[in-house]
Amino acid sequence: MRNKKKVIIITSILIIVLAIPLGAIYYSSSRSTSSSSSSPSISDSSSSSSSPGPWEKIYVAAIGTKKCEEVQGPTYSDNPYKGSLIDTHFHMSSIAESPVDDLAEEARESDSPVLGYDITISDMVCNLELENTKKVFAFFPVYIGMEEQHAELAKRTMKKYPDKFVPFIMPPEHDDKPDGSPTVDVSDLKDMLALEPGLFEGYGEIGLYARNGGGSPELNPDSDRLNAIYPVLKDNNLVAYFHLEVGQAESYKKVIAENPGINFIFHGDQLIRSVDNGVQNLTQIEDVISSNLNVYYTIDELYGDEFLIRPEGTKKKFLKHLENYEELLKEDLKSWKWIIEKYPNQFMWGTDRNADTIWSQDPDIGLVLTKYARAFIAGLDLAVQENFAYKNAEKLLED
Repeated sequence: MRNKKKVIIITSILIIVLAIPLGAIYYSSSRSTSSSSSSPSISDSSSSSSSPGPWEKIYVAAIGTKKCEEVQGPTYSDNPYKGSLIDTHFHMSSIAESPVDDLAEEARESDSPVLGYDITISDMVCNLELENTKKVFAFFPVYIGMEEQHAELAKRTMKKYPDKFVPFIMPPEHDDKPDGSPTVDVSDLKDMLALEPGLFEGYGEIGLYARNGGGSPELNPDSDRLNAIYPVLKDNNLVAYFHLEVGQAESYKKVIAENPGINFIFHGDQLIRSVDNGVQNLTQIEDVISSNLNVYYTIDELYGDEFLIRPEGTKKKFLKHLENYEELLKEDLKSWKWIIEKYPNQFMWGTDRNADTIWSQDPDIGLVLTKYARAFIAGLDLAVQENFAYKNAEKLLED
């Protein structure tokens, strides 16, 4: 009897011991199968690039923390437009070019402001909340050689602030060099988009004009490089955002007509020429807008038809210019009111806050830009105010 009990106990132990590795094997196998069958989403931060590593400090610094500053803005109207705003032209600064420990040193050596040192994503969000700007069309730079890092930052930004930014991929190909281009070729663009499928909602802004100082030459809208890219934009449901060069209106109209499945946005003072009475000549813009319903124009040439948010400009000069706001508003409404009201579904507002003009993203400047815009919008016909301020932008994204 005692021997029989021993046999039973030994048999039970063997069963338990053998069952443990079998269970472990099954558990491991089921986890592996589950992880391989699910594709990564935008909000998934478990990719290898987001794990702790040399770039982690850069990402954390770039996102920053919200410590919002309260500032007071000017008054440009006794009865301004008080509704929602969507800024459809907003440039994001770039992170450091390497995972350095000293961002201050990186900033001193950089020709442009460094995200994470000069400004953070959270700073931008503070400013938008202060202005009561609902969201922005945000141009995230994605450079060759830093594709993974830039895509990772865009992903983290959208995870942290999903309602503040509409992410556009802006991928120049060494456009500061004579043999460069305003955009990468189709192969590189596909590779960049594949890093974070579904993350980006637009492509641009792509400046098709020739770069000053020995940079890349102009690129026509119907060039071979861009013609190869348009099917990729359609397949990925991306909006195409261009800054046109002088003489490109006809080729642009051709491209828009040949790609009815893509929504296009354009802007650029190269298509506008002032005439003797001080009113801008909007003939080319109207020609493009009136010919196609899948194209939109962002107006950021306000402030008396003089765009001053440039790297060579200064904050002091910009604020001094706007002291004469009553006359500037009259000029702007004289130039733009008629065409906005004639084509109420195709014009949008934007600031063109510039990644290289860091003062344009100061909180007080944000208030100046938006309060001036609200005064301008109040001068439009009531029936088109919301369209211009935000509804056309929303419709564009829904389409």
